[in-house]
Amino acid sequence: MAVRGSFDDGVDMADDERVFNHERLRVYQLAERVYADGVVLVRRLPWQQRHLATQLMRAAASIVLNLAEGCGELSPPEKARFFRMSLRSVNECGAIVSLLCRVAAVDPAQAQVVHTGLLDLAPRIASLARKQKPAP
Repeated sequence: MAVRGSFDDGVDMADDERVFNHERLRVYQLAERVYADGVVLVRRLPWQQRHLATQLMRAAASIVLNLAEGCGELSPPEKARFFRMSLRSVNECGAIVSLLCRVAAVDPAQAQVVHTGLLDLAPRIASLARKQKPAP
């Protein structure tokens, strides 16, 4: 099983280079980073906002997981469906980060890191969905 290194120096694969297809995609690696940044963002949320922390983590995980499922799908329409679900989760995360900023519940600098990551992901995932051609 490949084990990832830190994100600070890029993606380091273990000696065993066998990986799932989705692990090779830059968009998947970015999605993992957004998830990790989201964990940092919600780590010290006040108890009144914990429900949004849970929702953010679920939606951020959904970005990653739907990308992986889409990559494993053989049918182009199904691939596109998974990628669209991933994109919807990107938008959900963006709305949650905005809400948390609106009530001053999070560090603005860390929120900006997550927000920027989400903005980077959205067009990449949309492009993956659009590239899927219907079966002849």
